[in-house]
Amino acid sequence: MRQDYRNFRIDRITQINVTPISFQQEHPSLKSYLSQISTEEKLHTIIIKIEKSAVKLMGDEKYYRGFVSQKIVDEKVEMTFLTSSIMGFARWFLFLGDMAEIISPDILRDKLKEIAEGVLKRMS
Repeated sequence: MRQDYRNFRIDRITQINVTPISFQQEHPSLKSYLSQISTEEKLHTIIIKIEKSAVKLMGDEKYYRGFVSQKIVDEKVEMTFLTSSIMGFARWFLFLGDMAEIISPDILRDKLKEIAEGVLKRMS
């Protein structure tokens, strides 16, 4: 109906019906779609390193935060994300607490410090 790529959370689908209607339009490639998004919205590449035990805490939420890939580096898991919201990612990142570190970008570190300072002020 929207003539575009759509994301659906399969854990929220309660029913599915097969119909005789088939989709005939050809989609653009994912690469061209991502290029289109990056010109419409600035996408930020985020790299974090977390303890292996913390990966399971993320669950499926990592996919909603723009998860791209992961690899083992120095006994930890290095994860790459693409996001359009540094502040939104920073607020989500807080739940990892001392189990994770930000590799890049610096602006994410700055936003996280800003949020943490606000939390500390409210605790005083």
